Amino acid sequence: MFNTTTTLPNDIQSFDCNFITNNTPNSKLPILVYRNIINKSYLLTEFNQLNESDKISLINETLLKNGWKAEQTWGAYTNTHYHYNVHEAYFITEGSSTLILGLDVNIVPEETTPELLSQSNHIEIEVKYGDLIILPAGTSHCSKSFDEKYKYIAAYPINGPKWKSISKLNLKSISMETIDGYKDIAKEVALPPNDPIYHDSKGGLVDIWNSYI
Repeated sequence: MFNTTTTLPNDIQSFDCNFITNNTPNSKLPILVYRNIINKSYLLTEFNQLNESDKISLINETLLKNGWKAEQTWGAYTNTHYHYNVHEAYFITEGSSTLILGLDVNIVPEETTPELLSQSNHIEIEVKYGDLIILPAGTSHCSKSFDEKYKYIAAYPINGPKWKSISKLNLKSISMETIDGYKDIAKEVALPPNDPIYHDSKGGLVDIWNSYI
């Protein structure tokens, strides 16, 4: 699917999101964004004509060779959450969304005043059709705003476990000791074997993330 000879790893954008919060690990590894990766690699009209299952199969033609696997399609999720046990990638297959990343999971944007949100450490990244965003384990994320068409396909390293999610809803039933344990687990999640698009090319995910260790 992906023609990596026309799109080089130096197109990858990197965003620091290593905020210290009470309930969220976040990560010293940066968030990575690959802009317009689908359009650069496949004809827009052909991809959009596929059903969701065929889109996943087509994306997996590249991912499986690189040690990643696309699992399923999701829409906008507005509840701040993180996966402490695995890295996650979003292929944006329809529409657009502004993502909020790095918030404490106790803060849910749609339940929060703009003033409080502005005082809370986080970053915002707009993603749209064709983009790929990779979130290091422990990085909190949710949609702040989105259009009605917004969809993404979630993908994970093949050698990783099934994702586990922590959000504000979980905080009532788990102790701070447990949360601290999640933070420790997130720090120790192994790097993916390869960049999901560029395999082991110089300047790809593995190079970038190794430079932060």
